[in-house]
Amino acid sequence: TGLELKVRSVKVGLLGTFLSLNDLKVLNPNNFSDKVMADLPQLYVDYSLADFFKGKVHLQDLKINIKELSVIKNDAAQVNVKSLEALVPKGGGKPPEIQIDTLNLKIGKVIFKDYSFGKVNVREYDVNIDENFKNIKDPKGLVSLILVRALSKTNIAGLAGIDLGELKENVSSA
Repeated sequence: TGLELKVRSVKVGLLGTFLSLNDLKVLNPNNFSDKVMADLPQLYVDYSLADFFKGKVHLQDLKINIKELSVIKNDAAQVNVKSLEALVPKGGGKPPEIQIDTLNLKIGKVIFKDYSFGKVNVREYDVNIDENFKNIKDPKGLVSLILVRALSKTNIAGLAGIDLGELKENVSSA
């Protein structure tokens, strides 16, 4: 994501090819007073070990469970989710090729906080998304898919100045 993460625990399959991250927090960039952008109780990955050794990222099963996603507009009118850099290597360059066979995406709540008018304005939306997607091949498209699904059930995109059309184009290409 290009952002700092905190993880409470990691489970790695010794005989299987899975990775489970528990109590994962995606942190906001430093210019935001709120520390956490996304709270994920669990992120589960079942990957292809053979493809990994060939330098490819092939996830047979990816389960993303987002309890809360916070979209924040700071006092300088910057929006935190616009800072996401989908797996872009340090120093630029092309993101790695990925193949996600099956994605299960769960999103419970989306919170919008606007600090741009001096006093914080907070809106909460229970979106309760539980959807499956197949054959994702682009890291930027994956991030865009998550944002489109989260924001499409709210009016946050308009409030935060986020172009859902551009995000949907990224999803289509993925």
